[in-house]
Amino acid sequence: MIDARRLSVTREWPWGLAVVCDPASNSIVPTAPNEHGIAASLDIVAVRISHQVDGEATAEVWTAPHPGDLECIFDSTFQSASGAVILGDAAFERHAPAEVGEGLRRLRVLVGGTGRDLVVFEFTPADTTLGVERPHLAEWRERGW
Repeated sequence: MIDARRLSVTREWPWGLAVVCDPASNSIVPTAPNEHGIAASLDIVAVRISHQVDGEATAEVWTAPHPGDLECIFDSTFQSASGAVILGDAAFERHAPAEVGEGLRRLRVLVGGTGRDLVVFEFTPADTTLGVERPHLAEWRERGW
């Protein structure tokens, strides 16, 4: 099995937030978290992670399904115009890049550990309807569409 982990950062998180965004994004970190501690837009996602007062925590970026038994707390789409993301804290004082693929991606946020000391950003190809219509093409031509 190919290791799909593109980035793993273990550190203290001074804001208690792990943020992933497209480096080409002009968006600001969203400020209204949902019930799971996630604030998101199409190209930036902030997730609550263990705060620095609780010690180190790990945030990872994957480009395939994570093999572990983690809880999924977010499942949506993410737009990467550049094909990459930056993982950092809320102020991006310390950050690191990872390649995830250009375009619309499915993003699942998985969490584990006590106090949320593991957060995984799992990027996979987005589900689309492209090709689903193809079996009906002959029928549509017969109808003159």
